[in-house]
Amino acid sequence: HQVSRIAAENPHGWDHHIVPADDIRDARMIAFPYTKHHVSNWSVDQASALLLTSAGEAERLGIPRPRWVFPQAFTEANHTVDVSARHDLHRCVGAELAGAAVLDAAGCGPDGLDFVELYTCFPVAVDIYAEALGISDRSDLSFTGAMPFAGGPFNNFVLHSTAQLAHLLRARRTGRGLVSRVSGVLTKLGFAIWGTDPIGNGYEFVDVTAQTAAASVVSEIDADYRGPGDVAAYTVMYAKDGPARGVVVVDVSGTGELRTVASTADPAVIARMEAEEFCGRAVVVRADAVFDLDHQGSRFQP
Repeated sequence: HQVSRIAAENPHGWDHHIVPADDIRDARMIAFPYTKHHVSNWSVDQASALLLTSAGEAERLGIPRPRWVFPQAFTEANHTVDVSARHDLHRCVGAELAGAAVLDAAGCGPDGLDFVELYTCFPVAVDIYAEALGISDRSDLSFTGAMPFAGGPFNNFVLHSTAQLAHLLRARRTGRGLVSRVSGVLTKLGFAIWGTDPIGNGYEFVDVTAQTAAASVVSEIDADYRGPGDVAAYTVMYAKDGPARGVVVVDVSGTGELRTVASTADPAVIARMEAEEFCGRAVVVRADAVFDLDHQGSRFQP
């Protein structure tokens, strides 16, 4: 609701209607627990542009100094691991390393960011990035109104947020702000800090791809596994007429490292997946990667 209100006040945003919190929660489900108002809105017609030049050329063109905005530090991590193979599903190592690196390169701490726009393709991306940057306690994690409401197709949204940041920094006349990118399902991570003044050592770009690869713990996926396991993560995929398929990432029993992915179309099981906590629940993976509930072994009783 808060970012919807910001989008409504953003003249460059796509949707200028304030969406009540209840409407966000009760909208058509895309994949449990996210509705269409929780995820990116890429069916938009928007454009943005960045014009970059040297300070000397800006002076020659007569651009007033208060309108100058400087790139201070950029970081990225391009080591890709399939979601189901990530040992720690609640973490994003690349975001942690790239987030720390961008603050270090810019010479500022989390409290030194006057504006923040975290990539809002889905809520968990915002939570993971905020934690990686040490700003989980901030409520102002968007100044555009976010992707569900301000719009922005795919990673082009970063151009929109960067252009909006330039407007804000020019109006404030001092300070710095951060924008981020996700690229897919938290696969290629990036941060950029811009400010009204250059930093002492000049602009710095840091690639932490190698460090991310070294720090990433990967689980082996056995697509042909059949047998018992515990649910590590789950969702329910929706069609336009309602829930269609429940999907689980399963830790294979007794291995500590091996994983598989299974699904179900059983309406009763799908209903329980949305009503109960399924992480840690014991299941049995059968033929065709279909899972059943293991009622005897479940650590969570209905």
